[in-house]
Amino acid sequence: MSARFTNYAFAMLVFAYLQAADPPVMPTVRQFQQADPSCQELIQGWNVGFCSDLSRLPVMKNRDSVEGMVFKAIFSDSCSFSSLY
Repeated sequence: MSARFTNYAFAMLVFAYLQAADPPVMPTVRQFQQADPSCQELIQGWNVGFCSDLSRLPVMKNRDSVEGMVFKAIFSDSCSFSSLY
């Protein structure tokens, strides 16, 4: 097996960055799950359901440009993923 950076790994890093940005660009899985408790679906004790009604989610207020976010992601060490947990 070669040591490659897969598309999946890159996508997960991008999602994590967009959720941890200040202010966030996209909601976390927890926010999707808490937006509508009636959408809970438990499989072996794990909640795998989430709200598909986007109007119930908090409004994301990040107005940075794509270029600005890329610059921050690459050249800034201030991104903290601890806010996701």
